[in-house]
Amino acid sequence: MNFNEKYRKEVMKVLPVILTFLSLFFLGCSSGSTSGNSVATLESNQDSLSIQPLKQKVKNRPRVSIEKLFLQDSLVDVGLMDSTIKVKLMYATTNNFTKVNLYGNFNKCYYPLAIAKKLVKAQQALKEKNPGYSLLIWDATRPHHIQRMMWDTLKLPFNIKINYLAHPDSISMHNYGAAADLTVLDASGKELDMGTAFDFFGEEAQPRLELKMLAENKITQAQIDNRNILREAMRKGGFWPIPTEWWHFNAANRGYALANMKLIK
Repeated sequence: MNFNEKYRKEVMKVLPVILTFLSLFFLGCSSGSTSGNSVATLESNQDSLSIQPLKQKVKNRPRVSIEKLFLQDSLVDVGLMDSTIKVKLMYATTNNFTKVNLYGNFNKCYYPLAIAKKLVKAQQALKEKNPGYSLLIWDATRPHHIQRMMWDTLKLPFNIKINYLAHPDSISMHNYGAAADLTVLDASGKELDMGTAFDFFGEEAQPRLELKMLAENKITQAQIDNRNILREAMRKGGFWPIPTEWWHFNAANRGYALANMKLIK
């Protein structure tokens, strides 16, 4: 028996002990780590699309209010530029996938001035073609610490989750104030039927699959037409859609945001 073979056998003898120790060590670390996280750990089936509500309230909220944070970063309230734009921040309610109010009582739409002007332009384009209609903002600029809370909360397989939520390390355009989640209200103030609710984690929400969903009778042509009303207005304002969420639009690409825009932490 050569030295290498003898060494390999000795290692194999102690390997189970080492692995047992390491698994106990990391188990202890993970069970004690929730106190340092902003969101409590959730228990859920990683192969399931179901999302369980948080068992504890969000901890470690920012010391300053979200609005003060936005003002410190020179963002502007879009409502002061165009009061006809409606705002209903879904993360300022518990009616979202986290089942937690992440924004408190904050319900305003803040953006960098250049992006705010684009949103106002989109609203004007919508109203010119559809008198009485209005954009309804579901989410606007989103601080990065909120992004991390969302990522930690959404218990889906990674390959599914990444279609609907940017990883905190890769940064969402929301974190630069360069994205909008929104829909359209008709002249009576009712939301247009877009085929799914906001933050619906399924194929029916994906613009790239609309023809497939139409052929399978999972969405209707009228619902696609309503989405096109939103897309047309947003394009005229200087936004563009993404392939996985009908409600999400970007006003800058990642390279531009990294080079020219400030990350809202």
